[in-house]
Amino acid sequence: MPLEDFIGAAENITFQTSGTVEYGSGRYVLYITEKKILLFARTGLIPRDNAITIRFEDIVDMKYSEKGLIKKGVLRIDTESKTGRTMTHAFSGAPGDIIGAWQALQQFIA
Repeated sequence: MPLEDFIGAAENITFQTSGTVEYGSGRYVLYITEKKILLFARTGLIPRDNAITIRFEDIVDMKYSEKGLIKKGVLRIDTESKTGRTMTHAFSGAPGDIIGAWQALQQFIA
């Protein structure tokens, strides 16, 4: 499925990382729309798509930090679902990409 299949008809991409970011055990391009964060990766010899979304309405906190001798930006996003389940999502990558994502999210997260 192409990237467009994961974006709603009324959504537009407002930010995209220039490279990939690490999330869990995978590497993804991070996209931000007016409604959500979308991590998207196409992998394998027979291409397979992997998409992860985080809705803005679930975000309760965000933190940016840097780590390592060769600086790596880290964005931690805490979410809480409607059922009360909390989760921390950690993204890391080039500081410029991660700071850019943090700045782009500021306009959507109150």
